[in-house]
Amino acid sequence: MFQRADRRSPSRGRKCFRPEIESCERREVLSTLTLASATVLPDGRTLQLVFNAPLPGPSGAPDWMPGYTAGVRLATGAGDTLENIGNYVTSHADTLSWTATYLIDDPSNAVLFNQTGVSLGAGAGLLQDGNGDSTASFTSFPVANRSLIDAGGFTTQSFTRGTGGVTLYVSSTHGDDTRTFAQAENPATPYRTLAQALNQAFDNGMNGKGADVRLLRGDTFSAGGKIKISGQDPQHPLVIEDYWYNYGDGTTDPGTRPILAEDETNSRATDVLDTTGGGGTAATVNFVVIRRLAIEAVNWTGNIANRQGLNFLRGGTDWTLDDCLIQNFGQNVIFQGFDGPFENVTLLRCVIEDARIDNSVVSGHPQGLYLSNVHGIDISQCTFDDNGRVSADRSGRDIFSHNVYIQNDCGPAVVWGNVFHSGGSHGIQMRSGGVLAYNYFGRNAIAAFVDAPGGSQYKNVVEHAEDISPSLPRGFGLSANSAYGSSVAQAIEFNILVNFSGHQNRAISLDQVGLNGISHVIVRHNTMVGAGLFKFNADINIPSYVSVGIANNILDARSNPLYVAPAFTSWGWYQADRNALNTTVPSNQVTQLGVPVLTLSGWSAATNGSEANSVTVPPHYVNDTADIGGFYASVGGPGSEDAYIALLRARSPGIWGTPYDTTAVYSYFAAAYQPTNLPATGPGPFDYYGAADYRTP
Repeated sequence: MFQRADRRSPSRGRKCFRPEIESCERREVLSTLTLASATVLPDGRTLQLVFNAPLPGPSGAPDWMPGYTAGVRLATGAGDTLENIGNYVTSHADTLSWTATYLIDDPSNAVLFNQTGVSLGAGAGLLQDGNGDSTASFTSFPVANRSLIDAGGFTTQSFTRGTGGVTLYVSSTHGDDTRTFAQAENPATPYRTLAQALNQAFDNGMNGKGADVRLLRGDTFSAGGKIKISGQDPQHPLVIEDYWYNYGDGTTDPGTRPILAEDETNSRATDVLDTTGGGGTAATVNFVVIRRLAIEAVNWTGNIANRQGLNFLRGGTDWTLDDCLIQNFGQNVIFQGFDGPFENVTLLRCVIEDARIDNSVVSGHPQGLYLSNVHGIDISQCTFDDNGRVSADRSGRDIFSHNVYIQNDCGPAVVWGNVFHSGGSHGIQMRSGGVLAYNYFGRNAIAAFVDAPGGSQYKNVVEHAEDISPSLPRGFGLSANSAYGSSVAQAIEFNILVNFSGHQNRAISLDQVGLNGISHVIVRHNTMVGAGLFKFNADINIPSYVSVGIANNILDARSNPLYVAPAFTSWGWYQADRNALNTTVPSNQVTQLGVPVLTLSGWSAATNGSEANSVTVPPHYVNDTADIGGFYASVGGPGSEDAYIALLRARSPGIWGTPYDTTAVYSYFAAAYQPTNLPATGPGPFDYYGAADYRTP
């Protein structure tokens, strides 16, 4: 028998609770937002749509679910439907914008480099808010194509040289830096060092001409050099990449990435590649693709500060790192618009690992990827592992060092399809907001947060969140934050968070909703199993214009309480209902408001009559011990987490497939953590608990 708490109805005053829309408050004047632009991002799988309305415009959270329930779909002209993976709200001058990000689920339908004729259509109400504002219909809307990929999902092999651009060859085993510029255009007579090739490209007028610098596979090069030239345009970028040539010495193509190795025993060692200005460098460096290179620090234990792998400070537009391995520096990759902003920075299928220092001899905060003053961020299908470690043996962690750190002076990011594993503190800090979707997080102390101007956390898998150290207990999952600015809307939905091992386990946190914080929050259809409690963090009472809707979640907190919050004087902003709740703590301690601990019915009475239709029953699952090792076993690999991470770290260039696909990871966890003993909540398409629809058709 399913038990429902004895609580009053949540319908009060002007607001009514609906699981798909956080507030039903109405205004006298409603807005219709029109589609202003549609763009394919460089990964070829994501599209961003911008809908505009005059200010003062819609005040609610753009939501895809009401339109989806009514049968409204976004489709290409070819008939392919797309999945909404996140939205955020911004304003500029006299215009308010809803930016919606959509994913092409089937990689065989990805938009390719230079593909033409892509268009979109959708009926009215594709996105709606709780106030009655919605998007207008559109048909055959032309899409700007910024895709850089071929059918295999890596950057295209169809880049060509720009007007006057040349290809230069570099080999540490067969090269000679005394050769002429013309000789180095022949693979038979290459330069010896990348630094010489880059310097000669600059000296010979290659800036803006779309040159190509190629490094021989199988060679190891001493460091790199300064990038002082731009490509011509996105179709004719500066490319730094690999090549193969038969030099007649009996060797065969190893199929590996050329290695740029920085010997850190050299006290004068500098960045492997940088754009730090000086030497006649232009004010910006633009249209650069770096692909299929291994960039490594060697002979180093973290005892020297300020050692970077890639250190790009000059600013510019259209930078792409594709299929690169970067490892073992204090800061592996930096894009910091020190001399001016970066626009459109993409990381595609890179492996970034082991950023570390030894803080017993040097101070610092190692990061796998650090972004500052960067706009148009696309981080797609990368692996970030073991970054942010602060001891020589890589076991040390602190609160400042992360796998990925996006500063609040950046623009909203699109971060999808990645693996974030074993970060020092955070898997990712998205201080500038954006969309976080279809990522796997394992063994980070804190998985992720999204901050201003808001955004979405959608269909991520989080497991084994753990402590930073015994003195810094953690075990945190996903958080909607407002430490770095205000957000109109944030959504946390359809995520799976399981089996945390920290000593302060929190599955989901809402931090500082309300005044100068987050105005509208949707938390729905998340599956939380052994991942801790739901936490509210705020030091103010919540204003009446705020709405927080929490619905259709499975909160199986097990040995943790269900909810912890400050003792707000008013809860009129809060609607929580139709959740499946379970905890093994004593019934008089299952929630906490300020200092007092409460029963669930006591919590309900204090919180606007919440959870009136929720069920309290221990859920059963198809497999509640499923983990990433089990996923690897399901696709033919050894059944261990260590083996899976080793697979990702050792991926050869150009290799891809199901084991690397985090949408497949999500599907595996969704199937395993389906409840087997929970009822439906109704007949509608989303009338069930948790992230996956377990109802029998």
